[in-house]
Amino acid sequence: MNFARSLPRIIVASIVLSMSLYKSAIAEEVRIRGQVINLVKNTVEVQNSVGQNIKVSLGDEFKILVYQDIKLSDLESNDYLSIPSVTIKGKNHALGVHVFPEAFRGFNEGKIDWDLILGSKMTNATLAQLIDRSDDKGIQVSYGDETYFYSVTEATPITTFDIEEDATINIGQKIVIFAKKSKNGYTAEFVGIHKSGKLPPI
Repeated sequence: MNFARSLPRIIVASIVLSMSLYKSAIAEEVRIRGQVINLVKNTVEVQNSVGQNIKVSLGDEFKILVYQDIKLSDLESNDYLSIPSVTIKGKNHALGVHVFPEAFRGFNEGKIDWDLILGSKMTNATLAQLIDRSDDKGIQVSYGDETYFYSVTEATPITTFDIEEDATINIGQKIVIFAKKSKNGYTAEFVGIHKSGKLPPI
């Protein structure tokens, strides 16, 4: 191995890794849920459930996701899903089931911590099958070599969503903002609204 020739590659790789770690350190992904109370130019102000007023910048690249309710029976094998959930006594309970548009397939695949309720998780995975037993109803999903079952009840919100270029944000609207938080404040990547006007259950 020619170490002198490889040295620039090592330096570049180190710089890229450092920039990636720096970006992660200064840009935390957060969700801001609440009602729009003000909208001025490229800034939206949201009042959350505990009465805090939060200003979020709307950059040129942000997209509006429009949610609508569907039924569990509308899900199809191989749908790509996002499932917020909570685990109680070893059993996974879905807090919602959301069908991604096909263009989002593979987006953030896996399981991460979530903030819908205390202790919740988010799983992005592919639907393997619907389970309808006398003692339990739910869905089985998989990603990689992992397979998980999530219990679903009649009260579990089931939605699909898509990016709608003509959708707008309005004062009084209930929204969830998927944002980046840095020392300069919050910047929206996606803004979720529901066709019914209610808060998207995500």
